[in-house]
Amino acid sequence: MNGGTEAELRGTRNTLVNVLEGLLRLAHPIIPFITETIWQRVKVLKGITADTIMLQEFPAYDASQVDEAAFADTEWLKDVITAVRNIRAEMNIAPSKRLDVLLRGCSEEAIRRVSENRTFLQNLARLESITILPVDDKGPVSVTKIIDGRKSC
Repeated sequence: MNGGTEAELRGTRNTLVNVLEGLLRLAHPIIPFITETIWQRVKVLKGITADTIMLQEFPAYDASQVDEAAFADTEWLKDVITAVRNIRAEMNIAPSKRLDVLLRGCSEEAIRRVSENRTFLQNLARLESITILPVDDKGPVSVTKIIDGRKSC
């Protein structure tokens, strides 16, 4: 939602509406009045002509929709962000201070994940920069964490 082409923004908005509509159908048995009120506005965005959420099919799990690669990438990103946040807590570094992160011994997969998600990582972990060091480069003296079975500083 922060930048991108018009087609990308339209795709993002479409995904958000689809997810919200599915969540409303999931939550309807628990909080029916709230979900009905919100759904009445969302149905217009999705082009649904039904009168009520009560008559909508309950969402079903579809294993073919699971993207294992995206799931693995997300788990790796969470591990990196958690490692940075743990270092901040252990070293009493303010969450507002932007850090420089050095990654050493990265697999090709990790390098791909960093390059595809650099801005995301920098925003969520509050990083100034992310530098990937060659395996033989020890880098400066720093705090080290193991991520994905590999050392990262």
